[in-house]
Amino acid sequence: MKTAKDHLLKQFYEHEKVAAKSWMNIFQAINSQTAKRTKTLKLTCKSAYSVENVDKNRYRDISPYDQNRITVGSEENYINASPVPVDETGQNYILCQGPLDETCADFWQMIWEQNVPTVVMLNKLIERGMLKCSPYFPSKSVQEMTFEPYKIVCESEEEEGDFTVRVLSLHLDGVEEVKSVVHIQYTEWPDFGVPKSTANLLHLMRRYWELHGRDNTCPAVVHCSAGVGRSGTFVVVDTVIRLIEADTEVDMEKLIVKLREKRMGLIQTPQQLRFSWQTIVDYFQFQCDGSKGDEPSSSSGINGEESELGGRKREWSSDGRDEKLAKRRAMIAGMVARSRKSEKGKGSSSSYLSTLPFSLPIVAVSSAVFIAAMAYYHYSR
Repeated sequence: MKTAKDHLLKQFYEHEKVAAKSWMNIFQAINSQTAKRTKTLKLTCKSAYSVENVDKNRYRDISPYDQNRITVGSEENYINASPVPVDETGQNYILCQGPLDETCADFWQMIWEQNVPTVVMLNKLIERGMLKCSPYFPSKSVQEMTFEPYKIVCESEEEEGDFTVRVLSLHLDGVEEVKSVVHIQYTEWPDFGVPKSTANLLHLMRRYWELHGRDNTCPAVVHCSAGVGRSGTFVVVDTVIRLIEADTEVDMEKLIVKLREKRMGLIQTPQQLRFSWQTIVDYFQFQCDGSKGDEPSSSSGINGEESELGGRKREWSSDGRDEKLAKRRAMIAGMVARSRKSEKGKGSSSSYLSTLPFSLPIVAVSSAVFIAAMAYYHYSR
């Protein structure tokens, strides 16, 4: 008898046979279904586009729906954030944009009022030479930040490969209660792109499960720059893994369309769609007792084509698959061992620059090119 996992794997392999064309067709079908649902449900964004709120949006085309948005303080107080409850798994997320300078206090007010124990940040502060998120959190180098009436203190910070885990304490003026917030920042996920391998994301997912708790129903805030592409991929992967583990059959297209009713534009490219599916497939095919052993799949190559991030995609023919699995498991075991050895050898001290939560690229460009780039990225989103 076929399981929900078998059904998902079969679908993935069928799509891979026709490669890029299939993923593009699926993505376009999702967009078409989303447009119909948006019209049917009469979803609007009047609050986001109002005169008093329009400058609180990082991008002009990514806004929360009036019918499903987080409010801070009162119903009139706007923030670009959307609650995304998933009834089938009992999990709750809040997807939001990376805070702007003028919305950092609103962000922490949301964390306080919504009792958020975990924040997952999937971007750097600066990407492609552009500020994609204001520095709203303290770190080892800057241990305390204040956005009145909130004060945030970095209690600890640990680097774990491609991501950093911080434990923050959140204080509100005049209130004795102090709230603890785990802040997980993943720094190797390019805007509009995907990580170098599924292993990277699976490592992040497992740490998220450990730190947030698999059965925690309190909302986790997930954000990138816009709060739809990378953030949407994260939520889809987490949701589908939970459903398949419960042997619940999943229709990926319908799931994404349903989630988009809560947050517009969730998953932005065919590449992100494929990568989310690939990550789920690899989780079930290459896990070892659910805690180690990830297949470092190519992030974007299809049917042997060179991926944007290097490497070549696997061919998914049935011939010799057992042998391939054995080789991959051996390679993965070696990677895990080397990673653990490297972590043990790391020192506890680091320079000021290495503790910064972002990198500052040094580029020599004329002012005209810089201004043109700013305009392009602002209006293309």
